[in-house]
Amino acid sequence: MTTGEIVMSCLAALFSIAFGLWARRLDKALDLLETIQIDMHEVAVRTEHRLTKLESLVYGVHEND
Repeated sequence: MTTGEIVMSCLAALFSIAFGLWARRLDKALDLLETIQIDMHEVAVRTEHRLTKLESLVYGVHEND
């Protein structure tokens, strides 16, 4: 192997290591984003349920109507 091939192999190895580390961090960030999204959806559903109950009390609408 020539010196250029050795240098290119080392650069390719470093690039693949850097890409692997970046992909792992990205995967963790996406998992965290998914968790946040699920939590926010649950909060939104609970808030909508509370608002619906409050509106039914204020406007006199009953669930049995």
